[in-house]
Amino acid sequence: MINRGNYRTNLFEGEGAAEAFERTLGEAAERYAWRVHARVEPDMPLCSSQPGPGGRVAPAEAATYPWSSLPKWPDRKRPAWLCPTTVLSESGGLPDTKAGWRQYGTYLEFLAIDEEMKRELVAKRLSRGWCVGARSFKQEFRKDQAPERR
Repeated sequence: MINRGNYRTNLFEGEGAAEAFERTLGEAAERYAWRVHARVEPDMPLCSSQPGPGGRVAPAEAATYPWSSLPKWPDRKRPAWLCPTTVLSESGGLPDTKAGWRQYGTYLEFLAIDEEMKRELVAKRLSRGWCVGARSFKQEFRKDQAPERR
């Protein structure tokens, strides 16, 4: 979830407003059985190996930003509605352990440094899966497309 005001301005002027939003998000998530995979405020610094313009910081610094899910994921006391499963699986199937979260931090640093690898990973994700549909549809499609054998 990304919160954004008009023209990408911040929605929350102070910590109290951000805390109230997060509390309300948690209440709604619990009430309606939502699973929140990640949450970022628009003013969260971006991860980069070269801090500078645009609020870019190293991944280790971004992990301390309070209004995102990043510092909450490794905490065993994280809210029940905050679900790190997708983040961990998409980062190489990392375990939900202290070691797994350290590996995730290393992964973020790697992505911040290696632009070519970042593009390659995105390309792999976009080209993953040859067909969308139920298993029976895929089997039927394969059969229809198979060359005839004589």
